[in-house]
Amino acid sequence: MSEQGSLLSLAHHMLDEEFLGQIESKGAYQVVTLAPWQMWLARRNPLYADSIRHCDATTIDGRWLSAILKLAGRQHDVLTGREIVEAVFQRHVQGRIAVVGSSVQSHERLSVLRPNWLCIGGSFGTEVDLEKLEEVTKRITEYGASVVFVALGSPKQEAWGRYLADRANVTVIGIGGAIETVVGLRKPPSKGIQRVGAEWLQRTIQDPVRFLPRIVQALSVMPRLVLEALTIRRSANTTEF
Repeated sequence: MSEQGSLLSLAHHMLDEEFLGQIESKGAYQVVTLAPWQMWLARRNPLYADSIRHCDATTIDGRWLSAILKLAGRQHDVLTGREIVEAVFQRHVQGRIAVVGSSVQSHERLSVLRPNWLCIGGSFGTEVDLEKLEEVTKRITEYGASVVFVALGSPKQEAWGRYLADRANVTVIGIGGAIETVVGLRKPPSKGIQRVGAEWLQRTIQDPVRFLPRIVQALSVMPRLVLEALTIRRSANTTEF
C-alpha cells in the first residue's frame, strides 16, 4: 500500500507530553489530534486526508488508535485534546491563549475563569471564508496569542487551523469539544475511565445523538486500520531478513 493511500501514515510527527512544555515556542505550527473517527472521515474525504498530511504534527487521541499503531510497530503515547487544554489551562494562567469556536457557554465560563484569554465565536463554515479569516487573524495577531485552540470539530478545525497558523505565525491546535469539559460544562472522565481508555464511552452516554453515529463510523474503519498495521509489520519483518 502506498504512503499516499495509507490511513496510518496520517499519524505523523507524533507528539507526547514533552510537547506541553514547549507549546508556546513553535511559531507557525499546526497540530491535529487524531482518533479513529478522523481516520474514517479521511477515508471518505481525500481533501480532509490531505489537510492532515500537511499539518506539522499529530497527537494520538485514543487508545484504539494507539494500539493499532503499536501493532504496526510504532509505539506512541496517547495525548488527547482534553489533556492538552487542561495542561495549558493550569500552567498558563496568565498566558496569551486564544480560543476559536466552541459554545457561547464555554466562552462565558472562560471569561470568568481565564479573563485574559481571547475567545472568538461566530459562524465558521467547512469552506474557509477569507473575509472571516482576515478578521480572526487580525484579532489573534493584535492580541499577541502564543497558542490558538481551534474548537470547531473536524473537518472544520483542520481547514481553519492551517490558515490561522500560517497567517498569524502561531501554534494552532485542534481540540474539538475539549474546552467544554475543562470549564465544567461537561463532566470530566473519572480516573478509572481514563485508565481503561473509555472516555469515548462516557461522551457517548452524555451525548448519544451526536456520538453514537461516530462510534459506529469509527468501528467501521477499524478493520482497514488493523489490516494496514499487519501489512506494515509483515513488511518490516521481511525487510529484517
